[in-house]
Formats: sequence, C-alpha cells, structure tokens
Amino acid sequence: MSSASYSSAGWYEQVRAHTLPPSLFFVAALMASIPLENSTVLPAVGSISRLVGALAAGAVIIDAAIALGFRRPHPGHVPLALFVVWNAWTCFWSVNPAVSAGRFTTYVQLLLLVWLIWQSVRDLRHLRVLLMGFVLGSCSAVVFTVINSRNLEAVDLFRYAGAGADPNELGLTLVLSLPMAYYLFTTARTWRGRIFWLLPIPLCLIGVVLTVSRGAFISTAIALLCISLWHVTSSPRMRFAPLIAGILLLVVGLASAPDANLKRYASIRDELFTGRVGNRTKIWRAGMELFRQRPLTGIGTGTFAYASEPLLGKDLVAHNVYVSVLTETGIIGFLIFSLALGMFFITAVHLGFSERFLWLTVMVIWCIGVMSLTWEYKKITWSVFALLIATAGATETARSRRSNPLFPKYRQAG
Repeated sequence: MSSASYSSAGWYEQVRAHTLPPSLFFVAALMASIPLENSTVLPAVGSISRLVGALAAGAVIIDAAIALGFRRPHPGHVPLALFVVWNAWTCFWSVNPAVSAGRFTTYVQLLLLVWLIWQSVRDLRHLRVLLMGFVLGSCSAVVFTVINSRNLEAVDLFRYAGAGADPNELGLTLVLSLPMAYYLFTTARTWRGRIFWLLPIPLCLIGVVLTVSRGAFISTAIALLCISLWHVTSSPRMRFAPLIAGILLLVVGLASAPDANLKRYASIRDELFTGRVGNRTKIWRAGMELFRQRPLTGIGTGTFAYASEPLLGKDLVAHNVYVSVLTETGIIGFLIFSLALGMFFITAVHLGFSERFLWLTVMVIWCIGVMSLTWEYKKITWSVFALLIATAGATETARSRRSNPLFPKYRQAG
C-alpha cells in the first residue's frame, strides 16, 4: 500500500475520532427514556422508550450501512444470546405457552437493544454520551417524583415515584445512576463539567429517600462505600468525602421525612433478621416448590406469576431475579445466566482504572438490588450489560489503535 493510502486512512481515522455519529444521539435518547418509560404511553405504540427505540434502531442501521459498518459480536454477547435461545425453547413445555411466547418476544427486543449499544459505542467518548443520557433520564424521574411528593400524590400511602414507575424499581434505578454520575464527574475535562455531573448525585439520593425503598436504601449504602473506595484509590486528598457527603445528605433527607417513612426504614433490621423481607420469603418458597416440579428445564419463561397463583392465592412475580430465572428456565437457564454474570465481572476487572471501578460498582449494586426485584427482562438490566460489553470493546479498540504503527499521528494525539 502506498504512503498516500496510509495518509488517507489516518486522516479518516482522525475524523472519526473527533466526530460523533448522528445515530449515537438517538441511542442516548433511548437511554434517557428508560428511567421514564412508564411516564408516557402512546396509543398503538406503547411506552415512549419503545418509540425512541424504533427511531434509534433505524438511525443505527443507516449509520452502519453508510459509514461505520457492522461490528463483529463480542464474546460477552454469547451467553446473552444463549439465554434468549434457551428461553425460546422453554415455550415448548411451558405451563402457559402464550405468556412464554410474549416473554420471548421481549427478550428478542432486548437483544436488539444490546446490539444497538454495541454498534454505537466505539470509543469511551461514545460511552460518556450514553451514560449522560441515562443519568439525565434518572434526574428527570427524580424531578417528577419531587413534584408528586409536593402534590401528595403517593403511590403507596407515603411512598412516591414519578414517571409512572414502581418505587422499588425507581429506587434501584437511581442508585445505579450514582456511579455513572461519578464516572462522568471524574472524567469531565473542565471544572464546569465536573460541577454539572456532580449535581445528579445528591438529586438521586433525594429520589431514593422519597421512594422509601428499603432495598434501594441498602444498595445506596453499598454504592457510597464503593464510590468512596474509588475516590480513595484515585485521589489521596479528602479520602472519604463522597461517603461523608452521601451520609449527610441521607441524614438530612431522613430528618425531613414523615414518621411513617422513618418507621419503614427502621424496619430493615427486623426484616433481615426475621427473614420476612417484606413477606417475599413466602413467594420464594412457592418458587422453590415450582422448581422442584421441573428442576432441569423450568416451568417456562415468564410464567412464574401464572404458576404460583394456586400456591399463593394470587398471581405474584418472584421479586427475586435468581429465583425467577431458576424457576422459569430451570438449572440450564440459571447456569447460562450465571455464566453471563461471571463473564461480566471478569470483563470489568480487565478494563481501565475508572471504567473498572464504574462497572464493578454497578454490577455489585445490580446483583444485590435484584434480590428483591424481577429484573431479568427489564431494559435497564440489559442496558447495563450492553454498556459494560461496549466499554470492553471500546477499550480494546483504543489499545489496538495506540499500538498500530500505521497511524503514528493518531497514536501521538491519543
């Protein structure tokens, strides 16, 4: 190849390195809509995230076909694809094939979401844009929650959640936004950017207090500890500032909360020691009874509520991802899902410093928070998995570019 060709290729790489593809902003809008997906339901379309997702899919396909090209899958995509395939197989022996077929359709859409994020995040700047969208969407959900609390529009007596969300789910969503906002804070290039991305942290803490979610409260404590460890490792000054500031904000929020809220938070110790966990242990025992009926293959994806109704007197979801996956997809599905989680943790360990702390913190929060939520088929779960895999791909691309002798100018600028 001639030197002119090398120069042309290097110029193209530098142009791509300093511009953002248009489709990225559509995917960022999709990320922002996930915390708000229940806020607006459109006729014949559904949630607002579904409409934004369709627009993002079209934009990504056009961008890939015209300029960017289609990327090869990452090894982290394999267990997710296997999990979707296994959920499809469970439809053949499901206790309710119609429900299982609907859940399988949801998983196919989630796999498409993973592909959209993978196509969009080609370097760490793209990752920041998508994280910005998610954090801003969470902040919007907090604003709606504060408005509801001011209008005394409680979801359940004294619990508040904006954007049509469940308080427990919104609480964990806001906790997951904490390390993302801190990552944006630490990687911002200007002091204005640092101040701006520091503001979502107290805002999300306010939202957690308003949801009065005990699971989210525990996850918040873990998040603050992880962020403090992150801060200690990166900056020796003011080592425990994030932890102290977070505790002070929580104390102020709890001090201004009604007595009913304080009683609910005070019951965390009793719930843990007695094993009631909000009466969820009864549901989990029913799940184990269903698991014993079909331990290897499961009762069929999405059928926990239907199958547990004779045991519980009403249809209830598992309120635990691990029980739900084990019951519905059996040991085989549970092993595939566990393989995916293990690969994600291993992938996170091999990332750069800030990205490693970001995704290890997010994964720890997720793994603990979903012990009381049925989140294996939620967009936020698959978005977290997809963003982690995309971060690994972007990191590998950056390393290969720095070691590529064909682009010396690009390597020096990097």
